[in-house]
Amino acid sequence: MPPSRTGSHFGAPLTRGWDLLDYPADKPLADLAEVFGDPAAAREHGALPELLVPTTVGDASPRSLSAIYGLGEFPFHTDAAHHSVPPDLVLMRLGSGSVTPIPTIVFNLFDAVGDSTIFGLKGGSWIVRAGRRRFYTSIVVRKGGDHLVRFDPGCMKPVSPRAEEVEEIIASIIAEAPHTAIEWSKNMVLLLDNWRCLHGRPAANDSGRSLERILIRSSRAQS
Repeated sequence: MPPSRTGSHFGAPLTRGWDLLDYPADKPLADLAEVFGDPAAAREHGALPELLVPTTVGDASPRSLSAIYGLGEFPFHTDAAHHSVPPDLVLMRLGSGSVTPIPTIVFNLFDAVGDSTIFGLKGGSWIVRAGRRRFYTSIVVRKGGDHLVRFDPGCMKPVSPRAEEVEEIIASIIAEAPHTAIEWSKNMVLLLDNWRCLHGRPAANDSGRSLERILIRSSRAQS
């Protein structure tokens, strides 16, 4: 039986870009991920689920957000922006040993602006650093009959004047648009549209908060 949704959007999948699911904390998150598509890790050969724990700058992986921001506030971003095609869904929940339920902040970029603004963000070139591999992209990319947003200041840098303008536009949109704080609790899973939503977190005063995460490629990402 599929999990039940705690929000009001059970009939239409992710109409707001994210939803909350009721799912027992003692059941494997990978089992739930397979309901929606093919599970994936952010890094090659990464564990499933990945355990996300606030990390100091000195202990963080190179080019990760933790290597830049450490225990400070994490900026809004999408996950796996360094993938050629980022997975379109993300599952997250509190880790079993988490003692500090710092919220996750969610922001739907597509809902915050009209189509004309979204399409205007396609201009400009960004370089993405994925280990030894490099490639160029724009913030908004067409994928099949859909569009996806790819945005991560940890691995992406603007390399054209228009991209720098787009970076400023996104910063302005983020500053002015409403955000939703996901207050974590037991038996709750966040299902996030990684193609439409950005997410971040407030500053973490310690490393007592942990989240399990699995990225997912649904049929939309495989078309």
